[in-house]
Amino acid sequence: MKLQIPPYTVEVTRKKMRSIQLRITLEGDLKMSIPQQISLEEAEEFVRKHLQLITRKREELQNSPLVKKDAQLMFGQPFEVRVIPGETNHAEYADGIMTIYAKAPEDDTITKALMEKCILQMLKERSGMYLRFYAEKLGVEVPDYHFREMKSRWGSYSLKTKRISLNKRLINLDERCLAYVSAHELCHIRHPNHGEEYHRLLDEIMPENREILKLFR
Repeated sequence: MKLQIPPYTVEVTRKKMRSIQLRITLEGDLKMSIPQQISLEEAEEFVRKHLQLITRKREELQNSPLVKKDAQLMFGQPFEVRVIPGETNHAEYADGIMTIYAKAPEDDTITKALMEKCILQMLKERSGMYLRFYAEKLGVEVPDYHFREMKSRWGSYSLKTKRISLNKRLINLDERCLAYVSAHELCHIRHPNHGEEYHRLLDEIMPENREILKLFR
Protein backbone atom coordinates (compact mmCIF):
# COMPACT_ATOMS: atom_id res chain seq x y z
CA MET A 1 0.00 0.00 0.00
CA LYS A 2 1.15 3.52 -0.72
CA LEU A 3 0.09 6.93 0.51
CA GLN A 4 0.63 10.03 -1.62
CA ILE A 5 1.39 12.88 0.75
CA PRO A 6 3.19 15.60 -1.24
CA PRO A 7 6.10 15.74 -1.54
CA TYR A 8 6.35 12.15 -0.33
CA THR A 9 5.17 8.70 -1.28
CA VAL A 10 4.89 6.55 1.82
CA GLU A 11 5.05 2.75 1.57
CA VAL A 12 2.67 1.30 4.17
CA THR A 13 2.73 -2.22 5.63
CA ARG A 14 0.30 -3.66 8.16
CA LYS A 15 1.87 -5.70 10.95
CA LYS A 16 1.00 -7.21 14.30
CA MET A 17 2.21 -4.34 16.43
CA ARG A 18 0.92 -1.80 18.92
CA SER A 19 2.04 1.52 17.51
CA ILE A 20 2.88 3.25 14.23
CA GLN A 21 6.51 3.17 13.11
CA LEU A 22 7.92 5.39 10.37
CA ARG A 23 11.37 4.80 8.90
CA ILE A 24 13.40 6.94 6.52
CA THR A 25 15.72 4.79 4.40
CA LEU A 26 19.22 5.85 3.41
CA GLU A 27 17.82 6.54 -0.07
CA GLY A 28 15.30 8.98 1.44
CA ASP A 29 12.23 6.76 1.00
CA LEU A 30 9.54 6.66 3.68
CA LYS A 31 8.40 3.27 4.96
CA MET A 32 5.60 3.03 7.51
CA SER A 33 4.48 0.03 9.57
CA ILE A 34 1.02 0.28 11.14
CA PRO A 35 -1.06 -1.94 13.46
CA GLN A 36 -3.85 -3.97 11.87
CA GLN A 37 -6.55 -1.80 13.46
CA ILE A 38 -5.17 1.52 12.19
CA SER A 39 -6.91 2.92 9.10
CA LEU A 40 -5.08 4.50 6.16
CA GLU A 41 -6.74 7.79 7.06
CA GLU A 42 -5.19 7.63 10.54
CA ALA A 43 -1.83 6.71 9.03
CA GLU A 44 -2.01 9.69 6.68
CA GLU A 45 -2.91 11.99 9.57
CA PHE A 46 0.14 10.71 11.47
CA VAL A 47 2.46 11.58 8.56
CA ARG A 48 0.95 15.02 8.02
CA LYS A 49 1.26 15.78 11.71
CA HIS A 50 5.00 15.03 11.58
CA LEU A 51 5.82 16.46 8.14
CA GLN A 52 8.23 19.10 9.41
CA LEU A 53 10.14 16.59 11.52
CA ILE A 54 10.22 14.07 8.64
CA THR A 55 11.59 16.67 6.24
CA ARG A 56 14.28 17.76 8.69
CA LYS A 57 15.39 14.21 9.50
CA ARG A 58 15.37 13.26 5.81
CA GLU A 59 17.63 16.19 4.95
CA GLU A 60 19.98 15.37 7.84
CA LEU A 61 20.24 11.79 6.64
CA GLN A 62 20.85 12.65 3.00
CA ASN A 63 23.47 15.25 3.89
CA SER A 64 25.30 13.03 6.36
CA PRO A 65 28.75 11.60 5.51
CA LEU A 66 27.63 8.08 4.66
CA VAL A 67 30.31 5.42 4.80
CA LYS A 68 29.83 2.12 2.97
CA LYS A 69 32.07 -0.80 3.79
CA ASP A 70 32.79 -4.01 1.93
CA ALA A 71 30.16 -6.73 2.01
CA GLN A 72 30.31 -9.16 4.94
CA LEU A 73 28.63 -12.54 5.43
CA MET A 74 25.62 -13.29 7.60
CA PHE A 75 24.88 -17.03 7.61
CA GLY A 76 26.60 -17.41 4.26
CA GLN A 77 24.75 -14.53 2.63
CA PRO A 78 26.55 -11.25 1.80
CA PHE A 79 25.24 -8.13 3.47
CA GLU A 80 26.14 -4.49 3.17
CA VAL A 81 27.40 -2.43 6.08
CA ARG A 82 26.42 1.23 6.21
CA VAL A 83 27.67 3.66 8.83
CA ILE A 84 25.92 6.94 9.53
CA PRO A 85 26.01 9.51 12.35
CA GLY A 86 23.68 8.78 15.24
CA GLU A 87 22.76 10.17 18.63
CA THR A 88 23.57 6.79 20.19
CA ASN A 89 25.89 3.96 19.22
CA HIS A 90 23.92 0.96 17.98
CA ALA A 91 23.47 -1.28 14.94
CA GLU A 92 20.44 -2.76 13.19
CA TYR A 93 20.22 -5.55 10.62
CA ALA A 94 17.40 -5.96 8.09
CA ASP A 95 16.99 -7.07 4.48
CA GLY A 96 20.67 -7.74 3.86
CA ILE A 97 21.82 -4.37 5.22
CA MET A 98 23.45 -3.65 8.57
CA THR A 99 23.07 0.01 9.49
CA ILE A 100 25.47 1.22 12.15
CA TYR A 101 24.56 4.45 13.94
CA ALA A 102 27.64 5.94 15.57
CA LYS A 103 28.36 9.17 17.39
CA ALA A 104 31.76 9.15 15.68
CA PRO A 105 31.19 7.34 12.36
CA GLU A 106 34.76 8.00 11.29
CA ASP A 107 36.10 5.91 14.19
CA ASP A 108 36.65 2.43 12.72
CA THR A 109 37.30 0.93 16.16
CA ILE A 110 33.81 1.89 17.36
CA THR A 111 32.01 0.89 14.16
CA LYS A 112 33.78 -2.48 14.07
CA ALA A 113 32.81 -3.16 17.69
CA LEU A 114 29.18 -2.25 16.95
CA MET A 115 29.13 -4.51 13.91
CA GLU A 116 30.60 -7.44 15.86
CA LYS A 117 28.09 -6.90 18.66
CA CYS A 118 25.19 -6.97 16.20
CA ILE A 119 26.53 -10.10 14.49
CA LEU A 120 27.00 -11.87 17.82
CA GLN A 121 23.47 -10.94 18.84
CA MET A 122 22.11 -12.46 15.61
CA LEU A 123 24.16 -15.59 16.26
CA LYS A 124 22.83 -15.82 19.84
CA GLU A 125 19.21 -15.47 18.72
CA ARG A 126 19.43 -18.09 15.97
CA SER A 127 21.48 -20.58 17.99
CA GLY A 128 19.10 -20.22 20.93
CA MET A 129 16.20 -21.00 18.59
CA TYR A 130 17.87 -24.18 17.26
CA LEU A 131 19.07 -25.35 20.66
CA ARG A 132 15.56 -25.03 22.09
CA PHE A 133 14.07 -26.83 19.09
CA TYR A 134 16.38 -29.85 19.21
CA ALA A 135 16.52 -29.99 23.01
CA GLU A 136 12.75 -30.40 22.99
CA LYS A 137 13.07 -33.24 20.47
CA LEU A 138 15.62 -34.93 22.74
CA GLY A 139 13.63 -34.28 25.88
CA VAL A 140 16.50 -32.47 27.59
CA GLU A 141 17.00 -29.02 29.06
CA VAL A 142 18.89 -26.44 27.01
CA PRO A 143 22.37 -26.35 28.57
CA ASP A 144 24.45 -23.27 29.12
CA TYR A 145 26.16 -22.19 25.89
CA HIS A 146 28.58 -19.54 24.72
CA PHE A 147 30.55 -18.44 21.65
CA ARG A 148 34.28 -18.29 21.11
CA GLU A 149 36.99 -18.47 18.49
CA MET A 150 37.77 -22.11 17.68
CA LYS A 151 40.48 -23.20 15.22
CA SER A 152 39.66 -26.87 14.65
CA ARG A 153 36.04 -27.35 15.77
CA TRP A 154 32.66 -25.85 15.00
CA GLY A 155 31.35 -26.76 18.42
CA SER A 156 31.91 -28.85 21.51
CA TYR A 157 30.09 -30.12 24.59
CA SER A 158 31.81 -30.41 27.96
CA LEU A 159 30.62 -33.29 30.15
CA LYS A 160 32.34 -31.63 33.10
CA THR A 161 30.73 -28.19 32.86
CA LYS A 162 27.58 -29.28 30.95
CA ARG A 163 28.24 -26.42 28.56
CA ILE A 164 28.12 -26.09 24.78
CA SER A 165 30.73 -23.98 22.99
CA LEU A 166 29.92 -22.69 19.50
CA ASN A 167 32.40 -21.30 17.00
CA LYS A 168 31.80 -17.63 16.22
CA ARG A 169 32.69 -18.34 12.58
CA LEU A 170 29.39 -20.21 12.16
CA ILE A 171 27.93 -16.81 11.27
CA ASN A 172 29.82 -17.06 7.95
CA LEU A 173 28.29 -20.41 6.96
CA ASP A 174 24.88 -21.44 5.70
CA GLU A 175 22.38 -21.19 8.57
CA ARG A 176 21.71 -24.93 8.30
CA CYS A 177 25.25 -25.46 9.57
CA LEU A 178 24.35 -23.71 12.83
CA ALA A 179 21.28 -25.96 13.13
CA TYR A 180 23.48 -29.01 12.55
CA VAL A 181 26.09 -28.05 15.16
CA SER A 182 23.33 -27.29 17.68
CA ALA A 183 21.74 -30.73 17.18
CA HIS A 184 25.16 -32.45 17.05
CA GLU A 185 26.34 -31.07 20.38
CA LEU A 186 23.01 -31.66 22.13
CA CYS A 187 23.19 -35.35 21.19
CA HIS A 188 26.39 -35.56 23.23
CA ILE A 189 24.30 -35.01 26.36
CA ARG A 190 22.97 -38.53 25.76
CA HIS A 191 26.02 -40.07 24.08
CA PRO A 192 29.51 -38.62 24.76
CA ASN A 193 31.18 -40.35 21.79
CA HIS A 194 30.33 -40.73 18.11
CA GLY A 195 29.27 -44.35 18.22
CA GLU A 196 26.34 -46.03 16.49
CA GLU A 197 23.83 -44.99 19.17
CA TYR A 198 24.94 -41.40 18.82
CA HIS A 199 24.44 -41.38 15.04
CA ARG A 200 21.07 -43.11 15.32
CA LEU A 201 19.94 -40.39 17.70
CA LEU A 202 21.21 -37.60 15.44
CA ASP A 203 19.47 -39.21 12.45
CA GLU A 204 16.27 -39.36 14.48
CA ILE A 205 16.13 -35.68 15.43
CA MET A 206 17.74 -34.38 12.21
CA PRO A 207 17.25 -36.79 9.29
CA GLU A 208 18.94 -34.37 6.87
CA ASN A 209 22.15 -34.11 8.92
CA ARG A 210 24.34 -36.01 6.43
CA GLU A 211 23.40 -33.64 3.61
CA ILE A 212 24.03 -30.57 5.77
CA LEU A 213 27.43 -31.97 6.79
CA LYS A 214 28.55 -31.57 3.17
CA LEU A 215 28.12 -27.79 3.48
CA PHE A 216 31.13 -27.62 5.81
CA ARG A 217 33.51 -28.84 3.10
